[in-house]
Amino acid sequence: MARYLLRNGSLLSIEVEPKLVDVLVFRSFSGEYIYATLSESAEHLLLKAWDAS
Repeated sequence: MARYLLRNGSLLSIEVEPKLVDVLVFRSFSGEYIYATLSESAEHLLLKAWDAS
């Protein structure tokens, strides 16, 4: 399960491959990978893929 940081600051944990959207990858202090969406279109694609799953 991947964790996504949306542009409004919300974290979303869903089973969508990070390669499906334009994201910036970083690691939290606990070592967890976080994928930050970079645009409105990236968020739209992410939420669309989540809704389809």
